Amino acid sequence: MDLDTGSWPTRRSFHRTGSRSAPSASSAIAQARPAGGPYRRLQALARLVESELERRVLERQRQEAVENFRDLAEVSAEWVWQTDAEHRLVGLVTNLPHMKKIGTTRVGTRRWEQVNARALSCGWEDHIADLEARREFCGFEYEGNGFASRVSGWPRFDTRGRFLGYRGTGIDITARQRAAER
Repeated sequence: MDLDTGSWPTRRSFHRTGSRSAPSASSAIAQARPAGGPYRRLQALARLVESELERRVLERQRQEAVENFRDLAEVSAEWVWQTDAEHRLVGLVTNLPHMKKIGTTRVGTRRWEQVNARALSCGWEDHIADLEARREFCGFEYEGNGFASRVSGWPRFDTRGRFLGYRGTGIDITARQRAAER
């Protein structure tokens, strides 16, 4: 019996997984015997197995997406950062030794609150206005804590549209900045 329609299927039902089609476990059991008695229990068990398999497929897809994001971040930037709704740094992931040290001291601060903070590409007022308007930004350059950086960021929202902060990437432009100042 087809559980969605309540009728007996006239042909074999299929469950799509990716680009392959395979008969679903519950439809195969439903076609084997009329619903009733111990077969209802088998159908319920088949639905549980199907649900668990689907959960595992989704988990594997999620893990692949995370790995893809890490790989992309690693080749496109020197670090990945995240801020809260008040624009305070809450996370920094990098392989650069000097940034790992700085990352722990920057947590909880805003860019413009860093030691000797100085905007290089535009004024702080313009950058803060972009942040408050929840606009994405690209290539904002600033100096703070003795290092110059170029960062880009995108606003993050929860499922209800509530602003969570920004996530973005950054690169170290200290050497270029020092050479330009000479």
